[in-house]
Formats: sequence, structure tokens, C-alpha cells
Amino acid sequence: MDPEVGVADSGNLENDLPELFIRIGEAAKAAGKAWPLLIDEVQYLSEKDLAALIVSLHKITQKKLAVLFFGAGLPQVAALSGDAKSYAERLFHYPEVGALSDDDAKAAIRQPISDEGANIADALDETPQSLGPRRAQIISKGMIYSPSHGDVAFTVPMFNDYLLRNLENLG
Repeated sequence: MDPEVGVADSGNLENDLPELFIRIGEAAKAAGKAWPLLIDEVQYLSEKDLAALIVSLHKITQKKLAVLFFGAGLPQVAALSGDAKSYAERLFHYPEVGALSDDDAKAAIRQPISDEGANIADALDETPQSLGPRRAQIISKGMIYSPSHGDVAFTVPMFNDYLLRNLENLG
């Protein structure tokens, strides 16, 4: 597909980016889809880049295109957005996400580990405590290794893909 001459090619980001976003939004709409745009650390965008982003998002909002923007950053993002474009503070919702409580932070770490460990143990009809020695045996046989704490990988490249392809035949 050849680029369309004269569209989003002026060299001025505040003019070009909205045109690009509109084209992406129109393509997503034609496909019956939405385009999610996720940007972390928004506070590190230059004022010029942030202004171009705000103008772009404003234009696609006016055109009711299916573009979803999720930006994350430090609390000063609202003020930085307002400095870049004065109407930005009214254009976006700036929810504050605070720190987790100690109990919630512990649960956020422990619960997925507990769930995953229980699922693996259940699938093997074992107790979670019995998996440690089994893991050590498989490592000593050279079938898996531990590239980092808590992780394992097969020693044979793409062996996991082989197992997944042949899962039905292995059972």
C-alpha cells in the first residue's frame, strides 16, 4: 500500500498526528473494531509532543471514532496537559491511583502464585509442597533449567511448542 500524498506528512507533529489518528480511527471503525492507545509515563512527553497528542485525541473524539486512550503517569500529568493545551483538563478524566495497603500488596503477590501453584499441583494430582523435589529432579535430568529465580525453561529450543502441538497425543 502506497502512502497517501499530502496526509500526515507536513513535518509538523501537531498537524500530522491528528490526521494519522483519524485514519487509524476510520480504519478501525470500518473493521468494526476499536484502536486502544496505551501510553505509560505520559509526564515524560515534551510539551510539544503532549500538545500534538491532545489535539489528536480531541479530533478523534469530535469525529466519534473508536479510539480508546489510556495514559498513565505521575500526578502532575493533569497540570502538564493543561499547560500543553488549556482544554485538556476538560477532555480527559484523571483518576488518582494511590498505593496499595500492606495487606493488598501482599495479596497481589501471593494470590497469583498461590493460584498458579495450586493449578499445577491439581493438574499433576500432587500437593504444592511435593513440586519442589520434582522440579529439582527434572533440572538434574537436564530437561529444564532455571534462567532466573522462580522461572524454568526447557533446555531444548522450541520443545514447549512441540509439547503444545502434540498435547493430545501425549495424554
